[in-house]
Amino acid sequence: MVAEYRAARGLSRIKIAKSEFDGLVGEIRGLRSFIEGGAPEFGKEALRALGSRLFELLLVGRTRDLFFTATGEHEPGEVLPLEVVAEDPEVASWPWEYLYNSNAESFVAQEFHPISRSIFTSTKPSACGPIAGKVRMLLILGVPPDDRDTTPQEEIKYISEVFSAQLDDSRFEIDVLSAEEYQKIVTKLSAQEYHIVHYFGHAGFDYKERVGYLSIQRPGKERFKVDANVFALALRNRGVRLVFLNACKSAVSAPTENPARSSIAAALLDRGIPAVVASQFSIPDNSAHFLAATIYNALLTGRAVGDAIRDGRTAISFADAAKFFDWGIPVLYAANPGEVILPPGMRKPAWAEDFGRAAASGTLIETLAAADRGPPGAPSLIAERTRPMIKDTIKTGKPKYKVALVDIDAKVGFLPDLAQAANQEQGYYHFEVVYLPVPSGYAREGLGDGVQTYLPRLATVLGSTPDLLSVDFVCCLTRNMVATEDDDMIDCNLFAAPLPGNDRVIAVSTFGLRDYARQAGVSFAKAVLAICLSMLVKSDERWAIEYHDDTVGCLFDYCENRDDIVVGLRKMRFDHKSCRDKIKDIDQLAAIDALAELDVA
Repeated sequence: MVAEYRAARGLSRIKIAKSEFDGLVGEIRGLRSFIEGGAPEFGKEALRALGSRLFELLLVGRTRDLFFTATGEHEPGEVLPLEVVAEDPEVASWPWEYLYNSNAESFVAQEFHPISRSIFTSTKPSACGPIAGKVRMLLILGVPPDDRDTTPQEEIKYISEVFSAQLDDSRFEIDVLSAEEYQKIVTKLSAQEYHIVHYFGHAGFDYKERVGYLSIQRPGKERFKVDANVFALALRNRGVRLVFLNACKSAVSAPTENPARSSIAAALLDRGIPAVVASQFSIPDNSAHFLAATIYNALLTGRAVGDAIRDGRTAISFADAAKFFDWGIPVLYAANPGEVILPPGMRKPAWAEDFGRAAASGTLIETLAAADRGPPGAPSLIAERTRPMIKDTIKTGKPKYKVALVDIDAKVGFLPDLAQAANQEQGYYHFEVVYLPVPSGYAREGLGDGVQTYLPRLATVLGSTPDLLSVDFVCCLTRNMVATEDDDMIDCNLFAAPLPGNDRVIAVSTFGLRDYARQAGVSFAKAVLAICLSMLVKSDERWAIEYHDDTVGCLFDYCENRDDIVVGLRKMRFDHKSCRDKIKDIDQLAAIDALAELDVA
């Protein structure tokens, strides 16, 4: 182990027994399995223990002394990147971002030591230093712009808002290349110099070929794989300063191969790209948007790329047991993590500094929620066309209840259309689509018939969102079945349930709902709205409505046999007398009837 800090160098030899090495490999596999699939259990203490073992392995003797010297001498606000370069491919693939300093009781990457990775290469990086003149970005979509399973338009929106807020239109340019035009990547790069290449979509790792790839989803066709090395060669010698791979597993490398030939991120660094942001595990879509917005905001205020990745990690951490893994998912490969890519001194609106401080302090959601009620132009939580408009309130009056719709992982791209249509049909409920960074580690296996979104893990994370967003209810959509716990009893395979002890935050499952909607002859959007409406009315404290075991096509059929939901979806009328008579608010009944009749293609 060789360490450098200013003019000082330290050399330490590390020996590790095979049993200890195998134990570390097993722990790392356990962490990966938990983040990717929710099992086996891997808690906060286990992560600290793994991070501590990695820290003790990496820093010994002279290198340890040098680390603590640098840590002690740093100035307030100064960032000291910790670069990790490993010759052994398996060691290089370990999750070094989770290094834990047990003396300081903190994860190194969350403090002033942002972790970055590098490789041994003879290739000279592309031109460095702040970009002069117009900043040009090529934004490559690996999915169609209107894809229903991801949210590419939100990625474009988040990035565009950050750039337009800090730069005049004449100072930046974002070209969007859609999935069906993937063949034009080389043509675009040849015709125009781009400083930043941003990819949003899917990526994967071919364990047979031992190489990573971008997965281009083409409408009506088979996906097209772009091999890591092919993509790296396409960008070589193009003057690109930063590649941002907002795609899961884009930093994964083979334990038996040089990362420069197996990992997409490392292959780009080896071909002269100065800095690459990627992901070593799967990352939820909404968290990915926040990561991108935060990193670009930091870069646009003249911060170094290492400093920016630290802000990005912090923005999606909001540390709590249910989601503290997420901050370690982003990976930075950099020739020099202290490099400044974008120049400082550009236009800075009033909210820009608040945004930066919020990212560093873990209060980004609160800041963006306030911005939605404050100055225009700031990155937004709320989908624009679902905001309440003055003309709407004049026509319908002030709504009785405001409802935030949050897509955790259901990937229902029609959600803003559904909310907008629901608001136009009635004025009792006002629906807003809200984008929040979503934690991982909430999915569990072994509880029911399949993967379950386990609500106790989300309770502390989402419990305060109604007050935070100034709404009455929050409906969170998940692709898994829902499991909850009450009085030490676990209830699984649910279509929906409130958070434990919190009826204002509701989880709604879309598992199997597309097929049920098809059987009932209604749209998937209508089925989603029906379950949300059912939970909203049940959560209304005025009526004390309960679900009933008999299936009669009512909003409050329990549907222990999940297939029974087809009966209610096919009927979609609230005429079950014993339930309807409990509701004494005629305006609410009118809204329920209007929403029951509503359909969105």
